[in-house]
Amino acid sequence: MGKESVVKRLLSLAAAVSFALAMVWKLWGMTLVSTFYYNGLRLNIYATKVTGDLSELNILNHYIGMMNIDNSLPEFRWIPWVMALLIALCIGMAIRPTQKVLMTGTILVLIGLGIMGGDFYYRLYQYGHIFTPDAAIKVPGFTPKIMGQYTLANFKVTTGFGFGGLMAMLGVILLLYSVFYRSER
Repeated sequence: MGKESVVKRLLSLAAAVSFALAMVWKLWGMTLVSTFYYNGLRLNIYATKVTGDLSELNILNHYIGMMNIDNSLPEFRWIPWVMALLIALCIGMAIRPTQKVLMTGTILVLIGLGIMGGDFYYRLYQYGHIFTPDAAIKVPGFTPKIMGQYTLANFKVTTGFGFGGLMAMLGVILLLYSVFYRSER
């Protein structure tokens, strides 16, 4: 077994570990700060659940007619399976680190993550555009940023990736590096 093969195996295994960490750590979060909530209201998205100040956020969302935020979303049932598949793909790439296997596996991982990311963005759009018509306060539709700061009504909103989201990105970087890695000969 040559140096190149060993490095590619280790990179694939490290990617599997990164995706496993992404399964248990926060993927994305949002903090809303205003004069009434100077400590901020938090929303944390994991692969299997949403946590944070959900009851307070849902009370505020009720006034603008937004859907409740809870753990009943179907994504919390299928995303863990997709993540487990990504981990299994990485382990398979470590077992057989040929260029064809690495390229195919990395493309499949990117497709899986792309589907999850697209679904996440669609949900953000949905929550910011579908309001009940009898809401007490009318707001124009909005889509929360994936990452950054903005103002929404009287709230300063900060959004960004959590450690789990960063680990998923690291997993992709490791896989891409394994595909393009060439040992010096």
